[in-house]
Amino acid sequence: MDKDELREFLYGDMGMCGCGQPENFFKFLRDSLRFYKKRQEMWETKQDSMGLYEEYMKSIGMEERPGLAYWWMYWLDHVDLTEHGGCVPGWLTHFGVIVLEAMEEIGETEEEIEDFLDGH
Repeated sequence: MDKDELREFLYGDMGMCGCGQPENFFKFLRDSLRFYKKRQEMWETKQDSMGLYEEYMKSIGMEERPGLAYWWMYWLDHVDLTEHGGCVPGWLTHFGVIVLEAMEEIGETEEEIEDFLDGH
């Protein structure tokens, strides 16, 4: 996935726009996808992922706003970034892996993310 395709996905399918703080949305989505990737890796190597799970649930507001947290996990499934079987959160889809890899290529700094979002 190239930068233009990633922008098209974020501004199209994910419904992001340039208002507010889109860089924070970018980081929130990227970090969510990183959680799914790390959890999947831990499952595959039979490591205990409960601490990671609890940290993620807290980061998406499960304690304060469980409806919003569930909506977020359902939305990730809806746009085919993740899928689940029986409960959420589940695991990354192939498309979710592709999107995460594209997001990670953008960089970590605020400036790199803002440049990407501005079309550079």
